[in-house]
Amino acid sequence: IFTWQGILINAVGALIGMVLGLLLCFLQIKFGLIELQGSIVDHYPMEVRGIDLLQILFTVMGIGTVFSAVMVKYLVKRFRVG
Repeated sequence: IFTWQGILINAVGALIGMVLGLLLCFLQIKFGLIELQGSIVDHYPMEVRGIDLLQILFTVMGIGTVFSAVMVKYLVKRFRVG
């Protein structure tokens, strides 16, 4: 149950992080928050691609799942009674 709890916490964090990241990307694309002075373009260019979002999601969930499973296995061995 603790492994699943860790995976769920990881998934919620990944979702919140992706929503905030997409919001920042949208603001940069729409309003050009980060300016580039003395450059050909006025603002830092950005593009959001679906494949990039999937790669980020799979990477975060993969690392989080492995970490949760390893940590729970370690803690069960460490605190096993008897």
